[in-house]
Amino acid sequence: MPSLTPSQVFTPESNMRENVDDTRHSLSPPLTGTIPYRGPLRSDGRKVITFEGLTHLDAEEHVLTVRANYNDYHSVYIPNVIEAIKSYCYCQDGLITNDWNTNMFQDSSYSGHPVIAGGHKFPTGGPQSGRTWHEHVREIREHRVHSRHLINVIETVLSTRMLTEASTLASTIKCNQTLHNQGGLTPKTYQGQYEDVNLFFSQSENKWLNSYAAIAEHHGEPILASKILEALLMPYPDEDTIGALVESRLLDIGSVHNILRLALDRDLVLEIARTGLTVIAISPFRSEMFEDPFYSKEWYS
Repeated sequence: MPSLTPSQVFTPESNMRENVDDTRHSLSPPLTGTIPYRGPLRSDGRKVITFEGLTHLDAEEHVLTVRANYNDYHSVYIPNVIEAIKSYCYCQDGLITNDWNTNMFQDSSYSGHPVIAGGHKFPTGGPQSGRTWHEHVREIREHRVHSRHLINVIETVLSTRMLTEASTLASTIKCNQTLHNQGGLTPKTYQGQYEDVNLFFSQSENKWLNSYAAIAEHHGEPILASKILEALLMPYPDEDTIGALVESRLLDIGSVHNILRLALDRDLVLEIARTGLTVIAISPFRSEMFEDPFYSKEWYS
């Protein structure tokens, strides 16, 4: 009589499939390597493209995409744009020197501008200017123009491919200068590591500039990326009101009357009293406002 004891323990078919699938997925393909370079001869003699965060097949397929074949020429004017960003930060430093009320928050008590629910007294909005809005409305309008101009200069110097990758938050990018393809990028890569401080850029402009900085970093332009972030992190007093003036576009298209009306109304709500300062002399920090390769000094004189 045959034995009724099974020769092996019964395994459900579903479990067998799971075991097979687990074995198959445990053998993940390599995510680094090289593929042949088939472009024009290079001065450095390199003949392979390195890739990271991609499979070999994905790297080869990305090279053939439309976006990967956009122009990726790194402009010779990038160092000039870096100097233009330095000049912008220098100008904002000059404004801060003239405006900042140094008698406030010397004990490091300011921890940012909190949002308080209705029924409570509004916060002060952080460090305040020592001058009245009438005294420096012209300067903040000029600096907003300078901020918009700086964005145009940065966009002009970036390659077509860099702009496309930044605008689409590309998960895979290709850099001709270093012959490297980078995959595995996420939207978080383009969001920036720090909370943006400079209220002379709108929220949408902050997003663009953070994307440009991330792309510049991955395309082998770390100094440009660092300077873009430096511009984003420049502080300024009266952050609440400056932010409202920028987001409402009053600093772009509003009249002096409307700008002053909004600023003074917010001072009343925030219970801010300004005494004004007498500025004996102002250093000509604005003289380098548009000093870059695209505009001559006569353009703004």
